[in-house]
Amino acid sequence: MHTNVIEVTFDSAHRLYEYEGKCHNVHGHTYVAILTIESNVLSGTGFVMDFGITKKWLKGWIDVYWDHATLLWDQDPLFKVMSAHTKIYSMGQEPTAENMAEALFAEAVEFLHMYGDIQVRSVGIKETPTTTAIYTL
Repeated sequence: MHTNVIEVTFDSAHRLYEYEGKCHNVHGHTYVAILTIESNVLSGTGFVMDFGITKKWLKGWIDVYWDHATLLWDQDPLFKVMSAHTKIYSMGQEPTAENMAEALFAEAVEFLHMYGDIQVRSVGIKETPTTTAIYTL
């Protein structure tokens, strides 16, 4: 099995509406999204997948949806208030690093579907220098 790991750094805010602690307040992080893909078969040029193609997709998706956005659960009362005034990414659940990793995993699977034998092994969301949530199947 051959494995590639691609990382993209971005800045976003979020809040955990039902959490009783500091993260109930809107706050930001410099996140790192870590996409791990794998394949048993290499391309004719010896790649799992060209790093440039993978990174362009990952960075592009993050730039459109998460970079400099506020990630909110769609049931959070701030969702309606803030969406009229700022870039919001709506999540169907609390925007924890764990839920972000799962959401990005699903997006990566959809993207890689057109590339044949390449599979998503995992997606990690590094929320701080010492904490990472990882989603795998």
